[in-house]
Amino acid sequence: MVAIKLISLTLLVATALGCKKPTAENKETIKANEVQNTGSTSLTAAQERYIVFFLTNTGVDQADSENTGKDANSAYTFVGELPQIFGPVNADAPYKYAFGLPGPMLLTQSVQQMQYQVNKAFDIAEKYNVPVYFQLDDINNYTTEFGGGAMPKFYNDPSWCEWVSFPSGTEAWGGQSNGRLPYFWFNWGAWMHAQAFPNLQSPGFRAFVKSQLENGVLSVLNTRYNQLKANGKGYLFAGMAIGWETHIPDYSADNTLYNVNPSSLPVNAILGDQMQSWEAGKFGYAALHTLGYTAYNKDRLYQVIHDYSEFLAKTAYDTGIPREKIFSHIVGVKSSQPGLSTTFAPPIWTAVNNYSTPGFTLSPVSCPYNLNTLKAEINLVDPQQKNFANAEGYSIGVNGSFAQADAYFGDMFGHGASMVAVFGWGREPASSAFAVSHSPTSPFVQAAKKWLSNEVKVWSFAAGAEGWTSGNDISGFGWNNAGKIGGTLTGNDAFILSANSVGYNMGTEKLVQIGISNASANTVGQVYFTTTASTGWSEDKRKDFAMVANSSLTNYTINMADIPTWQGTLKQLRIDPSNAVPGSTTSGNFSVDYIHVGSQGWNFMSALEGWTAGQQINNFGWSAAAGNYIGGKITGADAFILSGDNLNASLANCRYVVVRVKNSSPQTIGQVYFTTTTDLAWNNAKQVSFAMNPYSDFTTYTIDMSTVPGWTGTLKQLRIDPSNATPGTPVNGYFQIQHVKIIN
Repeated sequence: MVAIKLISLTLLVATALGCKKPTAENKETIKANEVQNTGSTSLTAAQERYIVFFLTNTGVDQADSENTGKDANSAYTFVGELPQIFGPVNADAPYKYAFGLPGPMLLTQSVQQMQYQVNKAFDIAEKYNVPVYFQLDDINNYTTEFGGGAMPKFYNDPSWCEWVSFPSGTEAWGGQSNGRLPYFWFNWGAWMHAQAFPNLQSPGFRAFVKSQLENGVLSVLNTRYNQLKANGKGYLFAGMAIGWETHIPDYSADNTLYNVNPSSLPVNAILGDQMQSWEAGKFGYAALHTLGYTAYNKDRLYQVIHDYSEFLAKTAYDTGIPREKIFSHIVGVKSSQPGLSTTFAPPIWTAVNNYSTPGFTLSPVSCPYNLNTLKAEINLVDPQQKNFANAEGYSIGVNGSFAQADAYFGDMFGHGASMVAVFGWGREPASSAFAVSHSPTSPFVQAAKKWLSNEVKVWSFAAGAEGWTSGNDISGFGWNNAGKIGGTLTGNDAFILSANSVGYNMGTEKLVQIGISNASANTVGQVYFTTTASTGWSEDKRKDFAMVANSSLTNYTINMADIPTWQGTLKQLRIDPSNAVPGSTTSGNFSVDYIHVGSQGWNFMSALEGWTAGQQINNFGWSAAAGNYIGGKITGADAFILSGDNLNASLANCRYVVVRVKNSSPQTIGQVYFTTTTDLAWNNAKQVSFAMNPYSDFTTYTIDMSTVPGWTGTLKQLRIDPSNATPGTPVNGYFQIQHVKIIN
């Protein structure tokens, strides 16, 4: 419900006219893969990170009975499709996905309706092993599609509702002479209104909301959550937002986001009625009247917004829900537009309290933000609060390419996001600009999958410097259209820096891989890093590596396993492409082709990653289609491809080479060859053949290298023969490889 976005008018028309939407045809329920680790997770609530695919406009029953999202696979339900796209949720993984639901709706649903929703949502979470996230609605009353049994109706008591003026003359409440309470007008792509807006300071209204929250939501939620924790599955509760863009309406000239024109007032797109001139002003007078004020006071209303959000958070916290799983929620646009002065977009500090993680609507298109400012504002209020939530976000504006989507997640998690919501995954019409594609080949889904797999952080420099800048002793630093960054060395402490928001969870991933051309006499490079837990540069967060002087593109693999501080979340990376002896003369150029952080291997997320065609392969290249791959056309009986040279990868505790191949040829044999730093020859003594399926879709082959005596020491180069035909037999067809990994 971002303030300036599109919404399904079909849903709103059905709601407004009282039409009952047709029951969705039940889909075949396809059980998700079992959880990889059903034991007790070692992660605390503070360490967990979630990407929440929010089922916009979708009720809890629809979540497990249909799947009508953009590019959705109708063979699965909304929730059932998630494991098919992203794989099973691992209890111990630092990044997990979840499904999100609108509600429970505190102002419109009855206690029984809310209890049903919470129980049913947890049933679905356990059925598919997919965590659930709840978006409670604290101020809106725009729909009863999810249940309209709330009693009493808050808008029947004017003291529980907001006014546009203080009481005057004989009025019992402000604006009574207008004949009715002011409607709550909102614009989610078109203007509409709800019955009224609540007085957030009203004792009666607060008592009603607290009763709804405690009896309808928390009583059931805590029971289910405690049961899950007892069974080692506490991760299946991703969290709850206790508000939905908590604010106080403002249709005055102060609210430049709405820009209500007094001479052409908004018209309700559903009912056709028009905003009245007396409604086109500031709300908040009821809250101020409750507090004893007789003059409008915007700053005091900001405090009202904060206190109401804190009140709801404390209600949830006091029942035992961890602070890290409770999220406040306001629009975050003031972080990018500090000059705003409207209760519609309250200051960042209003979302910060002692009982929740501050949450915001953050979208580059509909709710622009500045994460540096956001974090600074949070820090001013609570220096101990290192996290925030993107409680309402969208893929629009960050889904143009894999690199763009990857950078979006990196920016969010790198700045401390504990949760990133993706609205538009549910019953958002496919025609809506805010609908999220479910296609496994969409850039946004690919980037989300990469973050959920936590396999590798990639800078390929295919289209730009990707946030890298020069530090000391480098001149002329920049990116060139050959897909490299570099510059001229001018001193003995030259270095380059990533953006200060990498956000990569290092976990068990211990390798930094770099491709560098070193046109200097220096033979030492260095890797420095900072983490979200240790943000200062220090020698205990450094690793040196040997470089080849005056060399063309050379691939270096730096194993960080012996650096104890290489743990937690990577915040910033620094590469010293030439670390000269102090006092010596430094000159020459350098260029960097790629930088990867992660496991030993290649995921081909955005580039060839150093692989080239050897022989008998045409049109070799990289593609973003079908989940990203490298491939080409086989033209001979001894076709092969080669990794970059000088991999410098330790083979200790590495038994297997894993290759995921689509084999569009009749051939049934593949091969793996290799060289090491002590044995440079390509020969049959250092190869393993493996059986392949002809004319097969992507298939994962795990090749046991332990039978080869030469598989020891340090790997120099790897060779993959995607089709080893019998000499003299016809050869034709194509191959595609999604990843090559070296594992234990």
